[in-house]
Amino acid sequence: MSVPTKGRVVAVGLGPAGPELVPPASLQALRRCQLRFVRTRHHPAVQTAAADGSSDLGALLAQAKPLDRHYEEQPSFEAVYAAIAAEVADAAVVAAATDPESAVAYAVPGSPLVAERTVELLRADDRVELQVVPALSFLDLAWERLGVDPLAAGVRLVDATDFAAQAAGQRGPLLVAQCYSRSVLSEVKLAVDRPDDVDGGAPQAVLLHHLGLPDEQVLPVAWADIDRSLPADHLTSLWVGQLSAPVGAELIRLEELVRVLRARCPWDMRQTHQSLARHLLEESYEVLDAIEELGPPPPGPAPGPVGMPGPAPGPAGMPGPAPGLAGMPGPAQVPQRSSGTAPGASPEAVEHLQEE
Repeated sequence: MSVPTKGRVVAVGLGPAGPELVPPASLQALRRCQLRFVRTRHHPAVQTAAADGSSDLGALLAQAKPLDRHYEEQPSFEAVYAAIAAEVADAAVVAAATDPESAVAYAVPGSPLVAERTVELLRADDRVELQVVPALSFLDLAWERLGVDPLAAGVRLVDATDFAAQAAGQRGPLLVAQCYSRSVLSEVKLAVDRPDDVDGGAPQAVLLHHLGLPDEQVLPVAWADIDRSLPADHLTSLWVGQLSAPVGAELIRLEELVRVLRARCPWDMRQTHQSLARHLLEESYEVLDAIEELGPPPPGPAPGPVGMPGPAPGPAGMPGPAPGLAGMPGPAQVPQRSSGTAPGASPEAVEHLQEE
């Protein structure tokens, strides 16, 4: 039985702004491929090139198949990206069956290597071989406008749609991408109490809007105004120089874990308060076992309520480390388990995971 020939996909970047920032290597790759896709026509380079059909880029993209319809047909962004990647991969496999040397061009905004989920999915698809032609991304323009060396400053890139989880525990600086609407910016704003007032009353954030285009805006704003200073779209990002206090890392991650389990784990989705009642007894016995294994308490303040031990005294009578999440004992105090399952996992949950 013959092994099917893998399809070939060439992912090319169109740069962060107009046609002048599309690299020559991307043009060459588009010329070499007879079948071309473009993830979206809502990009300045694509729109300008389409208006100027006489340009080389305009002629090439005029023959490219846009994939915008998936944004209307699919229920979520992850489903959109999966459908786009599948269509490109399917086309490459069909083309390779006819001509093993053929390749499909797939053009994306910015760089294929920055915040491009579809390229990640294509790279993971065993049916295709992926070649990437890098290009400038919005990050390059952002660093120049901000006057920031991201490596020296220790900048972290954060997705605005997952800001609370990704920024958990961070003090900045942060560059927040995917700020495509005012509602997304509102969620970012509400996830933080307030950023530090750096430089004695200076604005605490900078909106980066349409970088590289004639209507570009680099707008310092107060934190309270990040969602009401300009009409945010897919070419908007946010610079946060410093946060006053880290977003609650442990609590945010715990909340995200609970949300994922309730949405994706069949066992968790079936549970009610009543069905969990008997597991409460099991967990209580495990807590008692753990307390017994701790041994006698160290000298110091009397312990508080269950699960809220008082801090052991430190040097010169100073209080010791604060308890962990929700007052639970720190890692050094928790006895190790020999089981490979998660602590407190119920038999049904263990059985479900083993079946998976």
